[in-house]
Amino acid sequence: MKALFLLVLLNLMSLSSQAMTPFEQHFQAVTQGMSAFYMYALSKGDDKFLQEFNQFNELASTSLAQSKLEVDLTLAKRWQKLLPTLKFEMDEEAGLSYGGSERHQYRIYVVDLYLRYEQQFTSQNKVTIMFERIQLFNSLLSARALDVASSLWGARAFTDHDRMLDQKKVALQIEQGIKELMSEKLSASQKSALRKVSSKFQFMKKSLVDYQAETAYFLMYRNVMSINKLMSNNQAL
Repeated sequence: MKALFLLVLLNLMSLSSQAMTPFEQHFQAVTQGMSAFYMYALSKGDDKFLQEFNQFNELASTSLAQSKLEVDLTLAKRWQKLLPTLKFEMDEEAGLSYGGSERHQYRIYVVDLYLRYEQQFTSQNKVTIMFERIQLFNSLLSARALDVASSLWGARAFTDHDRMLDQKKVALQIEQGIKELMSEKLSASQKSALRKVSSKFQFMKKSLVDYQAETAYFLMYRNVMSINKLMSNNQAL
């Protein structure tokens, strides 16, 4: 069953990952894993989210193992050190709990992935970059929103480093990316998929960027997965 579920996740990511570097594959898997991790808490311990979390973490590890770059090998060591801390404790009164220090380190790691992605140079064509960026940033916004929603202190606990990930800026980049792709010479089916992506993103945007807003966690999580599937299925057409 575990192998079958991993195969399903690999299939969902396969098209988008064809052009992604091992680092970008890792970035996507880590953020998707973070979303599943906090959905496990918000769902009061629904095992399907824990299973998804574990499978995304496997993908995050195997993606870096494909790289021979020194910077990725260093990142892999850091990731392996972080992995054992990604677990909830059961409190009889509070239920599932996750330590503040561990949460902080998890946030730092994801922000560092984002900062590295923003600084990297790529020789890929414009359309490929935009398709991938929308998927990566979509997963990133979901991870951050669910992190905040599951935290006792929410965004009030953000450090200066945490704030280097500006959710409104990232959302704007997604919107601009969709707009630019719509102006490219794409197939009718690709443009139809992009219109669906735009509609889904606008529907949940407030929950992704306004941490004071009411969040329909389950709907947001599934919408994010749906957007990534639409993008990956249409990227290579």
